[in-house]
Amino acid sequence: MSINQLIRSVTGACLLLMLCAVAGCGGANGDEVQVAETRADGKELSADDEAAADFVRSKLEEHWVKGPDGWTTQFQQYNIGGQVMTDRVPTVLYKQFKQLSFSMSPEMLTETMKLNGSDYRARAEFKDSPKRFFQTVANFEGPQGWGNWQDGWLEAAPLPVERRNGKWITTDHELFEGIKPDSAAVPSAGTNEL
Repeated sequence: MSINQLIRSVTGACLLLMLCAVAGCGGANGDEVQVAETRADGKELSADDEAAADFVRSKLEEHWVKGPDGWTTQFQQYNIGGQVMTDRVPTVLYKQFKQLSFSMSPEMLTETMKLNGSDYRARAEFKDSPKRFFQTVANFEGPQGWGNWQDGWLEAAPLPVERRNGKWITTDHELFEGIKPDSAAVPSAGTNEL
């Protein structure tokens, strides 16, 4: 093998490694909700922690879609009885977080929880992320279209998750209020109309 062939081989291998690193080979890609590789206390994730994290990730992905500007959910218009009004579009149509990421923080089970069939409980602790809203009309809260980015306080509302009688459960949470929008329908940054 000549020196030139050796240099080309090494250069090719380096480029391939860099491409894999940028593309996220071997790890979570940018289209998934990010889960910390360790628990909130710094310990390695157990199999139960990973199963709980997968459950939380799947629940989030039922309500949020990843786009170039972040994670977006869509609001619906409800009547006074709490029923969806399919013929109306709400003033605030979309909510977007730049990133959705969390770590797992296992909790001790009480005797009562065990008697009720629980064998695992944790909190998904979210990392704060900038957020913004898309309004269908201009009003006192902002212009039509995407508003300015604001601080998003996700740390203030950890999500409890529990495995009870073999099934994963959680509570209602602000992250589950919207519906998963069609990614093609979500306006991009700088777009002020639907």
